[in-house]
Amino acid sequence: GYTSFQRDGKMRNGLAADNSFGKSKRAEFVDGGFKFGSNLTLGRGNVLSLGVGYEHRAPEARAAFMSPEINNDFVQGLKNERIFSTELGYMYENSWLHLNVKGYYSRMTNVSDWQNFYNDDSNSFIYVSMTDMNKSYYGAELGAKFKLASFLDIKLIGTISEAKITNNSKLCYMKSTDATLYGTAQTGDNYDYIHNKGMRDSGTPLTALSLGVSYHQKGWFIDLNCNYYDRIYLSYSPNYRFHKNVKNRNDVMKALGQPIINDVTGEIVSGALDQAKGHGGFMLDGSIGRSIYLKHGSLSINLMVQNILNNRNIVTGGYEQSRSGYTQSLNVRGYSFEKNPFKFYALGTNGMLNITYKF
Repeated sequence: GYTSFQRDGKMRNGLAADNSFGKSKRAEFVDGGFKFGSNLTLGRGNVLSLGVGYEHRAPEARAAFMSPEINNDFVQGLKNERIFSTELGYMYENSWLHLNVKGYYSRMTNVSDWQNFYNDDSNSFIYVSMTDMNKSYYGAELGAKFKLASFLDIKLIGTISEAKITNNSKLCYMKSTDATLYGTAQTGDNYDYIHNKGMRDSGTPLTALSLGVSYHQKGWFIDLNCNYYDRIYLSYSPNYRFHKNVKNRNDVMKALGQPIINDVTGEIVSGALDQAKGHGGFMLDGSIGRSIYLKHGSLSINLMVQNILNNRNIVTGGYEQSRSGYTQSLNVRGYSFEKNPFKFYALGTNGMLNITYKF
């Protein structure tokens, strides 16, 4: 494959008068890869599966420009992402059981990411680019269907997984007030880096389990599912983990006699920069329906109800705030932003009724 993109600025910005209006240079990438898969039938319903792949993937355009609202500059060190993936599975099937177990591992290198937000620590909007990031994804998945009778099934689905950054990526950020670059590749007062090793992907539970019962007979369809979610990480704040910001917070906490972030050797204390998590839990969903055949056409009625137990403590997502708990003069704010991330919670009991007439 081949990928190219460029920025076409429609406004000249005073912070980049000669590098904002008109088209930028092109970023060009040759990408592609291979995938191999094989199934080995062992007989009597037993099957082994193996998959492996390697890919060079062009970075996304949204992560390619340093500050797309200001100038035409690409981020520093933009490269093809390299992805290695493999999986091993086992499947078994007979008259009353369908079973599928799978383990997988993927590693991504040269990953690029980009964020922008208002940073009131510097009274400026900032654009943050993170490059040369490495990520690992691995876990196990289980799916099983038990046929207890011709009209009654039990279904079990589960996963336990990991999805995290495995190194401190390179950092480059720019303030909208002065268009000055800061980060790993800079020198002097502009030098900075980020402590984002160990941060997890957000937006999905990394542990999940679902147990369901399905009844279907004489036109009736009844399903009941008990779901469990855990290890729900919130989107992490890069600004919270800039080395300069970590040092400033450490100095403030040390002066106040609070637990510090850096030990006597300057290393990060274990757990001091842990990513914020949401609260998991159980959720019960169900549906009941009936198909009725009429003299002319058919009638279908279906009622679906989610979160029957009205558990509204489950966190479905959220993000850490990019504001620190101290002012520019290193005075402590009255509100601790670090300890109070934004969280989104599951809806309470809700449902939907569908009535369909076919003719």
